[in-house]
Amino acid sequence: LNKGIINDSLCTTLIDDCTDVPTYTSRSVIAYVNGEYWGIYSLREKKSHGYMRNLYDINSDTINLRMANGDTEWGDSSEYDELVNFCNSNDLSIKENYDYVVSKIDLEEWLDFWIGQMYTANIDFFNLRYFNSDELDNGKWKAIFYDLDFGLDNYGYNSYTNAFCLGDGFHCHWANAAGPQNRIENVIIRNLFKNEEFKKLWLESLNKNLKTTWNKQRVMDRFNELVDEFEPEIARDRNRWGISLSTYNESINHIKSFIENRQKYVLSTTKSYFKLTDEQMKEIFGDLYA
Repeated sequence: LNKGIINDSLCTTLIDDCTDVPTYTSRSVIAYVNGEYWGIYSLREKKSHGYMRNLYDINSDTINLRMANGDTEWGDSSEYDELVNFCNSNDLSIKENYDYVVSKIDLEEWLDFWIGQMYTANIDFFNLRYFNSDELDNGKWKAIFYDLDFGLDNYGYNSYTNAFCLGDGFHCHWANAAGPQNRIENVIIRNLFKNEEFKKLWLESLNKNLKTTWNKQRVMDRFNELVDEFEPEIARDRNRWGISLSTYNESINHIKSFIENRQKYVLSTTKSYFKLTDEQMKEIFGDLYA
């Protein structure tokens, strides 16, 4: 068991319950290898086109699965590359250009996905996967929500300035030096933020998500359920790997602190990025903004 297992299980179940964003489901198991106790593990759906095929009941031959680094994992992702090139070459503040991009992505899911990335303060974008199929939503591209190992850490993280809107792409968590090898492209989401209609939809979706998917009490309740689930087994798991139980407890308290504080910083960074007044924040977010 590590922090990543808790993060993934917590965040993917939360977003799966409230949105249509695709994610890889999982369950916690106790593992034995040749009869020897091996601790707590997470049994997860395999990250492949087969999962998308089964989830949406579509033909494998119609699926295109693209990784964040530009590699095609299955099918043909050239349409996605063309969309990236279009965003790089055209001003999305212009309605015609914006409408074209929106026609190629599942916008509602796109909003829910990136707001999920923001709330969790995820800083590891290397495993992002995008997919589409001619048999699903007119071939619109979707993003798969998973791999939150490096999330739920820095509750003060500003996803706007540190990730979504960086001109040189997402900075991978291991990046200690400048260079293209440490960057993952963020072209579509970065350019969408140049459009006023998208900004309006983002704020509306953020308000919805903070009151549903990422409602503070809901997140804390689900987290406590997971902690209770691990409680009977955690001491044996830690002992198996020679790790102090206090290290686990520190991680639990750190995540609790994140949940307690993250909403406040999501709102404050949103206010700053969009240059909103207190009155505008109250109009958009109501009681969330106090």
